[in-house]
Amino acid sequence: MTSLPTQLNHKDILLPFKNKVIFVDWHGVISNENFWHNKSKSENHYLNKIATEISERVFSDDIIIEKWLRGEIDYQQIIHDFHSESSKHTKLKIANRLLKYFHEIELNIKLLKTLSEYRNEAFIVMATDNMDCFFKSLPDFKYLGLFDSVLSSNKLGVLKKEDPDVFFGEWLSAHSLNFSNAILIDDSIANCNRFTEKGGHAINYTIGSKINLKNKLKEWFTFSNQESLIA
Repeated sequence: MTSLPTQLNHKDILLPFKNKVIFVDWHGVISNENFWHNKSKSENHYLNKIATEISERVFSDDIIIEKWLRGEIDYQQIIHDFHSESSKHTKLKIANRLLKYFHEIELNIKLLKTLSEYRNEAFIVMATDNMDCFFKSLPDFKYLGLFDSVLSSNKLGVLKKEDPDVFFGEWLSAHSLNFSNAILIDDSIANCNRFTEKGGHAINYTIGSKINLKNKLKEWFTFSNQESLIA
């Protein structure tokens, strides 16, 4: 089985000419949907009950969540460990539903449209603390072509706030950029603070906030272009 490539833009012949990057978080920024949101139309369907039970048990255990985010355990192990009483057939159905995460998902279309306006000026990179099932489901994301790359904690082995140099720095170096060329859009204040400590810029943003993201990005581009002229 081949893994999903981190470079997603097939028109990458133009990419070396970009000298800025917009890193964008997933949950709370692009979508608020949790795993197993796509439940059966029947509220009493047995798979709904099992998915809800697994979700409640897993997401109440911070240690398990962080291990899952770092790629130390996978979704199949999660389903097995947190619902061991289910049959192999039932576990397969639960897993298949989990991998349909992007089915009928609610997205922040306004944000995606704003990002698309900057595709010629900057790399657009998804930067998410997320699980293997999210990464495995990504090919079903219909706006995937908007992003040049995807950085996910389950592949990198660290969370954004734990080690920004590993999470972001290696990608930046590979594209001859540094943190001063980058801006992060994230709903976590801790992630934003760690990013700015490294010399980057950040916008603490959540879906439904009153922040005018388009204006914030315009201000950053103006500021960073002026700094480049001074340098």
